[in-house]
Amino acid sequence: NTIADEIWNSLRKLANSKGNVISFERLIDGALEKEYENVPDVLSRFRNRDTKNIDAKKSWISKVYFWSNKNHEIEKEITKIEEVLGGLGQVILKEKNMDHFETWMVRELKKKVSDTITDHKSKFNRKDKDLPFTKWDAHLFALGKFYEEMEKVQEEWDKRNKPLLILEQKQHKYKDLINHRLLHGFSFASEGKIIAKCLLQAIKQKAMNAGTYERKQAVLNLSWTTDSKLVRLKYFEKLAKEVQNGEFVNAVEYFMHPKYHIETWFKQIVDENPNKAQSVYEKTLEAESEQVILKVGNCQNIEEIKNFVKHYLAQVEGVEYKMDQNISEMSETSEADFEMLYTSLVKGLKDEDKWNKVKSNSVTFCEPSKDDNVMKRLGCTENCFWCGALCWGGRGHDENECDTKRHHTCHQSRGLIGTHNKKSKHLIARPCHNTLDDTLVTFGNHEDIKWSEAKNKHFNDWLFTRHCDTQFNNLMCWFFEKLHKKLAEKYELKPALEDDLQKNNCVNLDYQRILSKLQLELGKN
Repeated sequence: NTIADEIWNSLRKLANSKGNVISFERLIDGALEKEYENVPDVLSRFRNRDTKNIDAKKSWISKVYFWSNKNHEIEKEITKIEEVLGGLGQVILKEKNMDHFETWMVRELKKKVSDTITDHKSKFNRKDKDLPFTKWDAHLFALGKFYEEMEKVQEEWDKRNKPLLILEQKQHKYKDLINHRLLHGFSFASEGKIIAKCLLQAIKQKAMNAGTYERKQAVLNLSWTTDSKLVRLKYFEKLAKEVQNGEFVNAVEYFMHPKYHIETWFKQIVDENPNKAQSVYEKTLEAESEQVILKVGNCQNIEEIKNFVKHYLAQVEGVEYKMDQNISEMSETSEADFEMLYTSLVKGLKDEDKWNKVKSNSVTFCEPSKDDNVMKRLGCTENCFWCGALCWGGRGHDENECDTKRHHTCHQSRGLIGTHNKKSKHLIARPCHNTLDDTLVTFGNHEDIKWSEAKNKHFNDWLFTRHCDTQFNNLMCWFFEKLHKKLAEKYELKPALEDDLQKNNCVNLDYQRILSKLQLELGKN
């Protein structure tokens, strides 16, 4: 339709003239050029999207392999700084209470990256030349994560604030409205059909919201998602069964990279959880349509219809209606006018073809893993540097201002994360809370410092006190008994000594007894 296309193009030109036409890509590139003008290699690599995970320096890899045949300690160190650098975008948004990108954020990011590197050097007693990564690799990694975060945030902000994008999101609706006006004009009957379409869209949106809510609640109502401890037990039950059956891969990978693997598992299992979202969606469609037809049927005049439509559409997002100005500003409307609008509206609401189209259209419900309340059930997933045990705090507790920000856990055999005797290279069975304060430890460039100094000065964001959870402790000891040889192969170290295993209760553990207690707590017996 030539006239409809002309009207639509005119609307696009008008919307485009009202908005900022500078793209996010140009804005961030300009800011980067300004902040990193003296480091052209960073600019070039960023533009080529060379911002993958931080690599250890080749000199460090050869050095580490020479001394211990494994670069896992360096990998752990790099993983820790990656976790901090990867979250700087969110930190900036929260600190400045922003919901979109601005160019000054690149300067703020650059400063925070430098501060993070400084803190890392202090914690691991390193100078620039001793860092196992280059500082510009760290900047590039942070920039890559920052770009991903800001791209999403800016896209959502643009949808809400840029006239052209707002218009284009509703292209189908507005083109449909233009064609409708061209075909049917601005009569009361025409207005009734438009109102019916808006109400149908709102009904579908409410039904989709109900389906999404049902999908989320199906996860929250699971017996094992009531708290983070049960979530972890559910995961460890799965790993324990695999290990008992001689399947070691998943368990070994988890203990080497705890945070990544438990988060990946949790997101997958909650998103695949059986639910009745589709059924709830269909029932809500029927119930809402009956309710809307009933409410419209009770309206006595055009003003009451306007008020009902306004109230109903306010309950959903993305569906708007504004009555034709000529009709809206009429000082008086006749009974015939009302009947014409009412009849057209009710007919549109009861149109079987339209309803069949609404029902047949495929719908996608939001994944539970995208919901903060669902992810809170997993808890904090930071892991202890020394033993790999997951923190037992609530998700986001480390942002608290009080002492509750410190991570706490039931510490486990340190060899699970690769901690070993520096001289003999044997994995260590002793957990953090049983390590004596005078024990000498080595990490980063700290050589043979007392455990008391390491935990109180360099790892004071963690508590290392004992937890009274015998069941959890026995489970982790069982895992270490079964896996220490496999883990030693992966770390290119030596298995734990038999004497060390015995001293730390990592021998002769009863799998069936451990599993039955685990299942009892999970509500299976």
